[in-house]
Amino acid sequence: MIELYAIKKPEKTEEVRLFQKGFEKLIYHLENEPNPFL
Repeated sequence: MIELYAIKKPEKTEEVRLFQKGFEKLIYHLENEPNPFL
């Protein structure tokens, strides 16, 4: 989905890449934290 978006809007690729990197960091952080919801 993100790749298709990048193809349609080439000027957004850098922004999307940064967003994706930040999102991956967030997920990684959450996976390595004790889950308060369990």
